[in-house]
Amino acid sequence: SDEKWMNIGSLLKLSDNGILELRQDTWSGWWDTELFTYIHTLKPNYKLGIISDASSETREKVKEWINEDLFEVIVISAEERVCKPNPLIYQIALQKLAVEAPASVFIDDRIKNIEAAQSLGMKAIH
Repeated sequence: SDEKWMNIGSLLKLSDNGILELRQDTWSGWWDTELFTYIHTLKPNYKLGIISDASSETREKVKEWINEDLFEVIVISAEERVCKPNPLIYQIALQKLAVEAPASVFIDDRIKNIEAAQSLGMKAIH
């Protein structure tokens, strides 16, 4: 993670303080709290999980918003060493949720991730 931020800082020609500020700003102020409120209403009736193509620092940085109070399972690509659209990451999430692919719904903003989920038999929404 530190190496990633140093590379970003280098590309953007940022000072050490600039890198630190950008790194802190990345994790603040952009959460859709209305969506989180809605997700909480789903919890009594559904098993909820998240698959995130994210770095190793992500779980700690987002724990105020993305946590086990909101999702039963949080799968982070850096921890699993596999990213979407690799089928293995979807299988990991399904296994942790104890859900079969046809009984699941996957939501994502990228078509390639939707197609990968569908190839496993998951319902998917783009």
